[in-house]
Amino acid sequence: MGSKVENYIKTPAEIAAMRKGGKILSAALAQLKAMIKPGLDVWELEDAFTSFCQANQVIPACKGYNPFGSFPFPTGLCVSINSQSVHCFPKRGTVLKDGDIVTVDTVIITR
Repeated sequence: MGSKVENYIKTPAEIAAMRKGGKILSAALAQLKAMIKPGLDVWELEDAFTSFCQANQVIPACKGYNPFGSFPFPTGLCVSINSQSVHCFPKRGTVLKDGDIVTVDTVIITR
């Protein structure tokens, strides 16, 4: 069973939608990057991202994601600190310290 290459070729409208979403996501990540400093409660990143999504009329796709009926992912962001595995979620009360390495990942759905 082979798949046809033409199924992977995007239409101009699909490319325009991807470009729009990429610009929105890039702006969101830039905003979050500017916030990351020692003393920040990582939940503030989630709040800022949620507000950003609302203001830009996009949906945080991670929130509620539950493939195969698994536990729904509780947040819009994946935030991992230092040696945490990728795709952890931000927890209230987790405060960044000087020298922490922070990884932020997310996905949006444009409307």
